[in-house]
Amino acid sequence: MTSLQSYSELELLNILISMCTSNKFPNVDNIFFQEGYRIVSIDRSVTTGSGSVKYDLVLSSQNKNLTLCFELKGLKASNISKEQLNRYKGLSTEEYIRLAGIQANNAINHKLQTIIGINLENLLKTEEYQVREGYNFPILSFGSQTISISFKELNDSEINQKLIKTVSTIGTPPTFIHFDKESRMSDLAYRAIPKIYSYAKVGTTMFTVEQIVNDVYCSVKELHSIIGPDVKKAVVNKIKSLLRQMSKEEFKDYLSWNGKDKCWVISKIHVESHHTTDFAFQKAGRNFIERLDKEIPFKIDKDVLQGQLSLFDELEPLDIN
Repeated sequence: MTSLQSYSELELLNILISMCTSNKFPNVDNIFFQEGYRIVSIDRSVTTGSGSVKYDLVLSSQNKNLTLCFELKGLKASNISKEQLNRYKGLSTEEYIRLAGIQANNAINHKLQTIIGINLENLLKTEEYQVREGYNFPILSFGSQTISISFKELNDSEINQKLIKTVSTIGTPPTFIHFDKESRMSDLAYRAIPKIYSYAKVGTTMFTVEQIVNDVYCSVKELHSIIGPDVKKAVVNKIKSLLRQMSKEEFKDYLSWNGKDKCWVISKIHVESHHTTDFAFQKAGRNFIERLDKEIPFKIDKDVLQGQLSLFDELEPLDIN
């Protein structure tokens, strides 16, 4: 990846999360963790007096009495809007930290700062946009080799100094959260199909939607609980749709819905299934993902009965917090 290529918003989010973890990764410095910041929320909406506010990532340090809120704009950053930035500009710190459940030693003196995270290639146009429209948010820019702060200093002088000097190389970002609202079905399939196979090979031939969501969506259990419910719901619905599509198409002989027990049933693949059967399942997975990537329609088997999946309306509701 070169500095002229772009990270998606999901990739930017994962890079920032890696900067907040106790484990230091080879290609990203965990400077926020070192300075005492902890993740408060991810993509969670908070209704305030200035409107609904949903930052991509909120970090807070109780010792420093500071909260840093990141608005990430991936790829070409064409979705910056005055309406959104005006809500951030008019946001009451005391109201937000109370509604967002942020622990503050002194709520009156607590400082909150909005930061715009973008790809390095979009830095100049984002600076010009802020000057033109009268905004004054710090800009955190991500290149293939550096992460740096510009336009305005952060309230945290230690973090600001580290970011002025730029942080480490990025390269391929680590992944903690694997999907968002923009994820393609092939992205979901790439993780879901091997997980279904692994269930069967350890003797688990039935699984719920909730089970597979927990296993493939977010690789850190502590993060899963602080992701906004609307984002979780969108991912859950995509995974439900994926499982339905699989069972109609390449996986119609391997996957079926049990309306009585509200679970998916894996057929043919099990602990002692023959290697040729296992190979056929894996081949079906490769074909399915390749077809999704190329947007090639499935060739309907004349032996598949129409309407056989009408029980899908009984798919289990999930408790999304």
